[in-house]
Amino acid sequence: MHSHTLTFEGNRAIVLNSEKPLPEHPVKECIKLALTYHKVKRLPLLGASL
Repeated sequence: MHSHTLTFEGNRAIVLNSEKPLPEHPVKECIKLALTYHKVKRLPLLGASL
């Protein structure tokens, strides 16, 4: 998910480049998924829409 717009390090870190504009939508979606994980962990795709 979002591997075309974000750079990931391991399975927990998103690497952001301070010299480029922040990809706002993908970052917001990743934060939302992280904060709601326990609520949706039993749903298909963790409740994410593709």
